Amino acid sequence: MLRRSLLLFVLVLVCVFSGAAQSVDEARSAAFIRGGDTIVTLNVANSAAARSVPVIVEVLSVSDDTVIAQTSTSVDLKPGEQSVELTLPTKKIVDDPDVDISWLRLRYRVGDTSGIVSMSQIVKGLFELSVVSGEYVFTGSTHRVRVRAADPISDRPVEGVEVEVTAEIELQGEGDEEYVVKRTATTDAEGFAEVDLPVPAEINADDDGDLTVIGVRDGIRREAELDLRLPGGDRQMLMMVDRPIYQPGQMINFRGLLLKGASGKTVIASSPVEFRIEDEDETLMYREKSVTSPFGIAAVSWQIPESAKLGDYSIEIRDDSGEQISRHYVKVSRYDLPNFIVNAKPTKPYYLPTETQVEVEVRAEYLFGKPLPKGRVRVVREKDRTWDSNQQKYVIDEGASNEGETDETGKFVAKFDLKEEFEEFKENSWRKYQDIKFTAYFTDPTTNRTEQRRFDVRYTKEPIHVYVQPTKRSEHADLPVTGF
Repeated sequence: MLRRSLLLFVLVLVCVFSGAAQSVDEARSAAFIRGGDTIVTLNVANSAAARSVPVIVEVLSVSDDTVIAQTSTSVDLKPGEQSVELTLPTKKIVDDPDVDISWLRLRYRVGDTSGIVSMSQIVKGLFELSVVSGEYVFTGSTHRVRVRAADPISDRPVEGVEVEVTAEIELQGEGDEEYVVKRTATTDAEGFAEVDLPVPAEINADDDGDLTVIGVRDGIRREAELDLRLPGGDRQMLMMVDRPIYQPGQMINFRGLLLKGASGKTVIASSPVEFRIEDEDETLMYREKSVTSPFGIAAVSWQIPESAKLGDYSIEIRDDSGEQISRHYVKVSRYDLPNFIVNAKPTKPYYLPTETQVEVEVRAEYLFGKPLPKGRVRVVREKDRTWDSNQQKYVIDEGASNEGETDETGKFVAKFDLKEEFEEFKENSWRKYQDIKFTAYFTDPTTNRTEQRRFDVRYTKEPIHVYVQPTKRSEHADLPVTGF
């Protein structure tokens, strides 16, 4: 009977000790990665007498319970709470870019107590990367990338993350070269790091680019990627000609500076360009290829044929891919230097709706300043004026006209009644003022030569115009207007 009672007491004592002797407070336990190893600190509470117990810590894979790292030791547990520290050899796991340690699990056993906890819950210093970058990368400029490291659970900033930003751009063409640039930085107390990447002028819209951001801190590695968008149409040619108007038979000398980029322009040297000249009927008159100099300059000359039509000619520049990068216009016209000048202007700077009588003063004088008397004057209102390349002249839709002769001082005053035009103008609620086109033709009686002067007559609804542009269009009607 005594033996049975003693055996029963031993069994009860063992069950009480093994069932509730130790417990692990997972919330107060932690793990830190140092030099590739993981330092695990378990907060253990022992409610039994002091004794030596085995402690085992293992790292389990994501998909199953395969042990990929482990360590064990024996610890003398005293009654109460204490910390148990172990070092897990996890360097291979930390250095593997294909393995995210936060997705793994930690299995522990302290005496007869065991459990499994996520590494993301226990490992301190975990962070996630967020990248802020412009949508487009412009050639010949500096592209800024801003990186933020933050705790994935609390979103608190993580300081001291070593950030490496790499831009890789595949240059299309012969050899398919690749442009790679790297910059490094360290996150500050707010978790931010900024890097500036130089963008070369050689990249084009057809090139493919990627931005890779890698952050490392205490063996924890995070990576983020972005696509680089390369806009097209960032090439342009600044054109210059030696005069704005030419006559048939003259030489047009034009040159251009080839630039690339948006806000920051870069000169493009040794680049093929093509110059094309077309008339108003889009007939190709001239074409020549050139290569920009080391300073990005290309120059071409063209002799205008004597039989060339009069009118506007377009000078188009194309790059080596055949894309138009610039266009410039010049006028080809026959002209002779005048020996007298015509001046025409209304007697008032503007007319109100109540002033329907308009007076125009026309004067003519020789180039040396002497007035031209007894000249024939014709002042015409122009409703429309267009150039007809087939007829090789301007087609003018004329309105009211006034003719006369200048006095001894070379002066003539023409009067127009614009009551009908003013009535149409008043019915237009949104238009505040309008300009009427006029042309004054003056003929010298001694040479029978005619010169002209085009001018405008302005009529307005109010003598003073006040415009207020609100800064916010969604303001309430009863609130004061803030604008300029």
